[in-house]
Amino acid sequence: MVYLAMGSGVKTWNGICNPPWLSTVTEVPNDGTWAGGGYFSGPETLCANTVWHFDRSLGEFSGSKELPFLIERLQSGGEVFPILSWRLERDGWQREGDFGKQKRITLKHSVFSTLCEDDPGWSWQPTSEHPVLRMYYRGYFVHGYTFEFRLEGSDLLDPEVEWATWDSKGDLLVARQGSIQRFTLIGLASGAPQFSFDLDTLSAPGTSSVNDASNDL
Repeated sequence: MVYLAMGSGVKTWNGICNPPWLSTVTEVPNDGTWAGGGYFSGPETLCANTVWHFDRSLGEFSGSKELPFLIERLQSGGEVFPILSWRLERDGWQREGDFGKQKRITLKHSVFSTLCEDDPGWSWQPTSEHPVLRMYYRGYFVHGYTFEFRLEGSDLLDPEVEWATWDSKGDLLVARQGSIQRFTLIGLASGAPQFSFDLDTLSAPGTSSVNDASNDL
């Protein structure tokens, strides 16, 4: 996995890790929060969104024997949004037209926000048996780029959905307010997820034991 991270002292770096571990197998410094990250265009190629303010780049590790893929520099100009567009296309999404017009808006806790009202969005229908999943760009708000999802013939995906996508099995994965759900085609017809888990119920390591000890006092 490739990612941009920020540590203490506002230090940022662009790194590659081997999930589930986040410790990097290789990394280079990054210039603030501009650029960073990247995407895998295929199993043997990582397109890294590294910036050119430093002499080193993730691309210099393309000949490393420790990595089972080559690293290419992504020509994105440092922007993050193109990475998402290319990744969506890689996964099966199809763009339905040019991006809608954006206008600046004022939000209480954001120094920069935009609203996009007429985006034609992306669509994805893995097979003829699947309903069409649609994704629309709504703007840049307090928490960053924001999207809205719809599933044709269903009201399952409400405005609280933060992300939705088809997985490799053809099931629908839905992230909503700290929880994740998986729907098979049968589950979509009945509205019942095959799997559901609320991540908000998790506590930090050691929290439960501390609370239990407090209750015993």
